[in-house]
Amino acid sequence: AGGNQISITDVDAGTSPVAVALSAANGVLTLSTTAGLTFTVGTGSGDTSMTFFGTLGAINTALDGLIFAPNANYNGLAWISVTSNDLGATGLGGALQDSDLATINVTPVNDPPAGTDTTVTTPEDTPYTFLLSDFGYTDVDSGDSLSAVRIETLALPGGATLQLSGVNVVAGQIISAAAINAGNLVFTPAANANGTM
Repeated sequence: AGGNQISITDVDAGTSPVAVALSAANGVLTLSTTAGLTFTVGTGSGDTSMTFFGTLGAINTALDGLIFAPNANYNGLAWISVTSNDLGATGLGGALQDSDLATINVTPVNDPPAGTDTTVTTPEDTPYTFLLSDFGYTDVDSGDSLSAVRIETLALPGGATLQLSGVNVVAGQIISAAAINAGNLVFTPAANANGTM
Protein backbone atom coordinates (compact mmCIF):
# COMPACT_ATOMS: atom_id res chain seq x y z
CA ALA A 1 0.00 0.00 0.00
CA GLY A 2 1.03 3.63 0.13
CA GLY A 3 -0.10 7.07 -0.97
CA ASN A 4 -3.02 7.04 1.49
CA GLN A 5 -5.08 4.66 -0.64
CA ILE A 6 -7.17 3.99 2.48
CA SER A 7 -8.23 7.00 4.56
CA ILE A 8 -11.24 8.23 6.54
CA THR A 9 -13.07 11.55 6.63
CA ASP A 10 -15.73 13.04 8.90
CA VAL A 11 -16.91 16.62 8.52
CA ASP A 12 -18.15 16.68 12.13
CA ALA A 13 -15.26 15.07 13.98
CA GLY A 14 -12.88 18.01 14.20
CA THR A 15 -10.20 17.07 16.74
CA SER A 16 -12.47 14.62 18.59
CA PRO A 17 -11.36 10.97 18.61
CA VAL A 18 -12.90 8.49 16.21
CA ALA A 19 -12.63 4.71 16.17
CA VAL A 20 -11.41 2.55 13.31
CA ALA A 21 -11.56 -1.24 12.99
CA LEU A 22 -9.46 -2.95 10.33
CA SER A 23 -9.52 -6.63 9.46
CA ALA A 24 -7.79 -8.63 6.75
CA ALA A 25 -8.65 -11.87 5.00
CA ASN A 26 -5.75 -14.03 3.75
CA GLY A 27 -3.08 -11.75 5.18
CA VAL A 28 -2.02 -9.35 7.93
CA LEU A 29 -1.94 -5.56 8.29
CA THR A 30 0.71 -3.17 9.60
CA LEU A 31 0.17 0.56 10.08
CA SER A 32 2.92 3.00 9.07
CA THR A 33 2.90 4.45 12.61
CA THR A 34 0.94 4.08 15.83
CA ALA A 35 1.66 7.58 17.13
CA GLY A 36 -1.41 9.19 18.69
CA LEU A 37 -3.44 5.98 18.58
CA THR A 38 -4.93 3.91 21.41
CA PHE A 39 -5.53 0.22 20.66
CA THR A 40 -8.28 -1.99 22.04
CA VAL A 41 -7.60 -4.86 19.60
CA GLY A 42 -4.22 -5.67 18.08
CA THR A 43 -1.01 -3.68 18.11
CA GLY A 44 -0.90 -2.13 14.66
CA SER A 45 1.77 -4.52 13.44
CA GLY A 46 1.18 -7.90 11.78
CA ASP A 47 -2.49 -8.05 12.82
CA THR A 48 -5.36 -9.83 11.10
CA SER A 49 -7.63 -7.40 12.95
CA MET A 50 -7.11 -4.22 14.93
CA THR A 51 -9.29 -1.54 16.54
CA PHE A 52 -7.93 1.84 17.61
CA PHE A 53 -8.93 5.38 18.55
CA GLY A 54 -7.38 8.70 17.56
CA THR A 55 -7.93 11.97 15.77
CA LEU A 56 -8.57 11.99 12.04
CA GLY A 57 -5.06 13.36 11.53
CA ALA A 58 -3.36 10.63 13.56
CA ILE A 59 -5.45 7.89 11.96
CA ASN A 60 -4.86 9.03 8.38
CA THR A 61 -1.14 9.38 9.07
CA ALA A 62 -1.13 5.77 10.30
CA LEU A 63 -3.13 4.61 7.27
CA ASP A 64 -0.79 6.40 4.85
CA GLY A 65 1.56 3.53 4.04
CA LEU A 66 -0.65 0.75 5.45
CA ILE A 67 0.99 -2.57 4.55
CA PHE A 68 -0.96 -5.67 3.62
CA ALA A 69 1.20 -8.83 3.68
CA PRO A 70 -0.49 -11.91 2.21
CA ASN A 71 -0.21 -15.26 3.96
CA ALA A 72 2.78 -17.35 2.93
CA ASN A 73 2.37 -18.94 -0.51
CA TYR A 74 -1.17 -17.57 -0.87
CA ASN A 75 -2.47 -16.20 -4.15
CA GLY A 76 -5.98 -15.19 -5.08
CA LEU A 77 -8.38 -12.60 -3.69
CA ALA A 78 -7.83 -10.94 -0.31
CA TRP A 79 -9.78 -8.26 1.48
CA ILE A 80 -9.31 -5.39 3.91
CA SER A 81 -12.42 -4.38 5.84
CA VAL A 82 -12.50 -0.81 7.22
CA THR A 83 -15.12 0.32 9.73
CA SER A 84 -15.01 3.86 11.12
CA ASN A 85 -17.15 5.16 13.98
CA ASP A 86 -17.46 8.83 14.95
CA LEU A 87 -18.37 7.96 18.57
CA GLY A 88 -21.15 10.53 18.39
CA ALA A 89 -18.67 13.41 18.58
CA THR A 90 -20.95 16.18 17.31
CA GLY A 91 -24.39 16.52 15.78
CA LEU A 92 -27.58 14.59 16.38
CA GLY A 93 -28.18 10.88 16.05
CA GLY A 94 -25.53 9.46 18.34
CA ALA A 95 -22.57 7.40 17.16
CA LEU A 96 -22.56 6.70 13.44
CA GLN A 97 -20.35 4.35 11.48
CA ASP A 98 -19.35 3.50 7.93
CA SER A 99 -17.97 0.23 6.57
CA ASP A 100 -15.95 -0.27 3.40
CA LEU A 101 -14.19 -3.18 1.74
CA ALA A 102 -10.95 -3.06 -0.27
CA THR A 103 -10.26 -6.02 -2.56
CA ILE A 104 -6.69 -7.11 -3.29
CA ASN A 105 -5.64 -9.51 -6.02
CA VAL A 106 -2.58 -11.43 -4.81
CA THR A 107 -0.73 -12.73 -7.85
CA PRO A 108 1.33 -15.94 -7.72
CA VAL A 109 5.14 -15.98 -7.79
CA ASN A 110 7.52 -18.80 -8.57
CA ASP A 111 8.74 -20.05 -5.19
CA PRO A 112 12.10 -21.84 -5.10
CA PRO A 113 12.05 -25.61 -4.67
CA ALA A 114 13.69 -27.40 -1.75
CA GLY A 115 15.63 -30.61 -1.33
CA THR A 116 16.71 -32.66 1.67
CA ASP A 117 19.86 -34.49 2.69
CA THR A 118 19.42 -38.19 2.02
CA THR A 119 21.32 -41.36 2.90
CA VAL A 120 20.91 -44.38 0.62
CA THR A 121 21.95 -47.95 1.35
CA THR A 122 23.32 -50.63 -0.93
CA PRO A 123 24.93 -54.02 -0.15
CA GLU A 124 28.71 -54.36 -0.41
CA ASP A 125 30.01 -54.62 -3.99
CA THR A 126 26.55 -53.68 -5.34
CA PRO A 127 26.01 -50.56 -7.50
CA TYR A 128 23.20 -48.22 -6.43
CA THR A 129 20.95 -46.68 -9.08
CA PHE A 130 19.56 -43.34 -7.93
CA LEU A 131 15.85 -42.51 -8.02
CA LEU A 132 14.30 -39.06 -8.21
CA SER A 133 12.84 -39.63 -4.75
CA ASP A 134 16.38 -39.85 -3.34
CA PHE A 135 16.75 -36.10 -3.75
CA GLY A 136 13.86 -35.10 -1.45
CA TYR A 137 12.41 -32.57 -3.90
CA THR A 138 9.48 -30.41 -2.78
CA ASP A 139 7.89 -27.28 -4.27
CA VAL A 140 4.94 -25.35 -2.86
CA ASP A 141 3.93 -24.27 -6.36
CA SER A 142 1.28 -26.60 -7.70
CA GLY A 143 2.27 -28.40 -10.88
CA ASP A 144 6.02 -27.84 -10.60
CA SER A 145 8.12 -30.98 -10.89
CA LEU A 146 11.83 -31.77 -10.61
CA SER A 147 13.53 -31.14 -13.96
CA ALA A 148 17.20 -31.64 -13.04
CA VAL A 149 19.71 -31.86 -10.19
CA ARG A 150 23.10 -30.22 -9.96
CA ILE A 151 26.00 -32.07 -8.34
CA GLU A 152 27.56 -29.19 -6.41
CA THR A 153 30.42 -31.11 -4.76
CA LEU A 154 31.71 -34.61 -5.26
CA ALA A 155 34.06 -36.40 -2.85
CA LEU A 156 34.22 -40.16 -3.41
CA PRO A 157 36.42 -42.70 -1.63
CA GLY A 158 39.18 -44.31 -3.67
CA GLY A 159 37.87 -46.87 -6.13
CA ALA A 160 34.25 -45.64 -5.98
CA THR A 161 32.50 -43.98 -8.92
CA LEU A 162 29.40 -41.94 -9.63
CA GLN A 163 28.53 -42.26 -13.28
CA LEU A 164 25.91 -41.00 -15.69
CA SER A 165 25.41 -43.45 -18.53
CA GLY A 166 28.81 -44.96 -17.82
CA VAL A 167 30.71 -41.64 -17.72
CA ASN A 168 32.13 -40.22 -14.48
CA VAL A 169 30.12 -37.35 -13.04
CA VAL A 170 32.01 -34.16 -12.14
CA ALA A 171 31.24 -31.38 -9.64
CA GLY A 172 28.97 -28.76 -11.16
CA GLN A 173 27.35 -31.19 -13.58
CA ILE A 174 23.59 -30.89 -14.19
CA ILE A 175 21.73 -34.17 -14.56
CA SER A 176 18.24 -34.23 -16.02
CA ALA A 177 15.32 -35.86 -14.24
CA ALA A 178 14.75 -37.91 -17.38
CA ALA A 179 18.25 -39.39 -17.12
CA ILE A 180 17.69 -40.26 -13.46
CA ASN A 181 14.29 -41.78 -14.23
CA ALA A 182 15.95 -43.87 -16.93
CA GLY A 183 18.28 -45.37 -14.28
CA ASN A 184 21.41 -43.76 -15.71
CA LEU A 185 22.84 -42.23 -12.51
CA VAL A 186 24.73 -45.00 -10.72
CA PHE A 187 27.05 -45.08 -7.72
CA THR A 188 29.48 -48.01 -7.61
CA PRO A 189 31.33 -48.56 -4.34
CA ALA A 190 34.96 -49.65 -4.18
CA ALA A 191 35.47 -53.39 -4.11
CA ASN A 192 34.86 -54.91 -0.65
CA ALA A 193 34.16 -51.45 0.84
CA ASN A 194 31.43 -50.85 3.41
CA GLY A 195 30.34 -48.12 5.80
CA THR A 196 29.26 -44.51 5.27
CA MET A 197 30.80 -42.82 2.22
